[in-house]
Amino acid sequence: MRRYFIPLLASIAAAALLPSCGERSTPAPPAGTPVFEKLAPPPCYSGDNGTPYTASATVTFYGWPDNSPPGNQIAHPVIHNVASGDGSYCNPTTFATEPTSSENKKIPYGTRIYVPLVQKYFIREDDCTTSGPQGLGCSGLWFDLWIGGDASSNPNTVINCENSLTPSGSVSVVIHPPNNEPVAWTGAIFNDPNLCNKNPNPSPSPSPTHSPSPSPSPSRSPSPTPSPTSTPGGSITANVEWYDYFDNGNSCAIAHPVIHSCAGGSGTWSDPITFATSTSNNSIYPYGSVIYMAALQRYFIREDDCGSGQCTGNTFNIWIGGNSSDNQTDMAACETYLTNTYLSNGQTTIVVNPPSNEPVSPLGQIWNESNGECNGSYNYSKAHLP
Repeated sequence: MRRYFIPLLASIAAAALLPSCGERSTPAPPAGTPVFEKLAPPPCYSGDNGTPYTASATVTFYGWPDNSPPGNQIAHPVIHNVASGDGSYCNPTTFATEPTSSENKKIPYGTRIYVPLVQKYFIREDDCTTSGPQGLGCSGLWFDLWIGGDASSNPNTVINCENSLTPSGSVSVVIHPPNNEPVAWTGAIFNDPNLCNKNPNPSPSPSPTHSPSPSPSPSRSPSPTPSPTSTPGGSITANVEWYDYFDNGNSCAIAHPVIHSCAGGSGTWSDPITFATSTSNNSIYPYGSVIYMAALQRYFIREDDCGSGQCTGNTFNIWIGGNSSDNQTDMAACETYLTNTYLSNGQTTIVVNPPSNEPVSPLGQIWNESNGECNGSYNYSKAHLP
């Protein structure tokens, strides 16, 4: 992510002015000098054998035009001499974080991570500095992921890709991950022309349908979203209800974790928000099933059950968020506002097994606990309460 409260790039010259999380102390080569990868990665990187654990982290992205200087240089080569990788377990893609002593101890060079948001593995080979995203220097648990690009890439297109992938809040990241996490496909996140985290050479065979994920190991969170069917399952008219931290017994606990250990999600294709339905619907909407709700422009994933006798038929109970610090009355007002504003007679159109390119806006969970927004709006009122 390279916004910094300035207009998007209009040229390579403008890109060179942008600060980056990939800044390093090594001198830049003369202008126009091509940089080629000199170190071939080993057959399978085996330098990180730490115990897997899952953490909530900030994730941003950088590429050729907003690296500092623009290009693919990195500060601490481990398996690559320049920023690269295909996102597989054996050939993870470069990432950067802040080079403070505490961060270097926590996430040393060569640390492998797995990011469910993009379903790829990454390796620490670069540094952020105070010129990093928003001038914060990637402080705290913050991973700046290399997306790719080269000298011929359109800077605006690369940065638009970064912006479209950057979540609005923290996401789950697996540190020292096992080797069996699903990889969406191998290759750079960005590929010319205009491909952003999409396989430029897709297989003609259809992807498998959603199926429940195996039970998580005690040391880490469950596996990320399973692949959807290659063809959308079509639209249905469904009843939509809402639930939050207080409705859920003052908890975010869910019955069947798939990609979240607790109810959550940002609403994107890679990080859909938790929803519940009746266990009588298990054969129709198994755990891991993904739906898309056009009224809210968000994706949702089945990870929870409604109570006995509830949510029968095509009824989906959507998680809106919240925690113990929130005001229960405000959240109830938000739920009523959502029904009055986005639903017609309690029903709305739902796409089952949706494609990955549906519009998502605004990004993030429906209730924004940091500033009390309800689906991006401050203009809901307790007057909506029944």
